[in-house]
Amino acid sequence: MRGTSRASLAAVEGRWEPVVVAAGPDALTLAGELFQLVDALDASGSLRRILADPSSEADAKAAVVARLLARADARTIAVAKDLVTSRWSDDRDLADAAQRLGVDAALTASETAGQLDTVGDELFEITRALAGDHPVMVTEAHQISGYVETARLTDADVAAAPGSAPGVSAVTALLGGDGTTAATFQYRVERS
Repeated sequence: MRGTSRASLAAVEGRWEPVVVAAGPDALTLAGELFQLVDALDASGSLRRILADPSSEADAKAAVVARLLARADARTIAVAKDLVTSRWSDDRDLADAAQRLGVDAALTASETAGQLDTVGDELFEITRALAGDHPVMVTEAHQISGYVETARLTDADVAAAPGSAPGVSAVTALLGGDGTTAATFQYRVERS
């Protein structure tokens, strides 16, 4: 992200963080709803361009995203409105920002449930497993690993990862292993 997008993301993250922390276990639901928004933005370039266009009226963009997320939690709609009324250097930065907020929410839910160490361990394993075969996925895993590290997981925690992680996890959901981010995330929520 370039300057304008970085500044917009930082501002929205600053307003989102207390909301997602206060959500506690509901943060997982908020994450899933944000991932659905990401999927919609990724699937429709015209929607993404309209919602990221700085010349479009902010109230109109907020109304569009509110209709798009009509069944979502009010907190998700509020952050989505905040996102679309912010300025972005590139329209793809809007989707990237929504994904980052979703990842933050999922990690906050993991932390609330006492599972953040497990997520770090699973990220370590996934990164190792994908290292030789899928450079794009490894980049995504490293990007998410950075989010885990900002959640105060130390290098020692990651280095102490066990040999393998059983079952479907938040990490699998975050990496979008078998389809769209939202579909994979929904699979994870249903399995919990």
